[in-house]
Amino acid sequence: TWEDHQNINIFNGLNNRFHELEHEMKAAT
Repeated sequence: TWEDHQNINIFNGLNNRFHELEHEMKAAT
């Protein structure tokens, strides 16, 4: 459904941001 697709897009966006933050934290140490 459209709602499922929207939720997946939101989740993927959050997931990408999480990985970016994780990468920055590793680079900072």
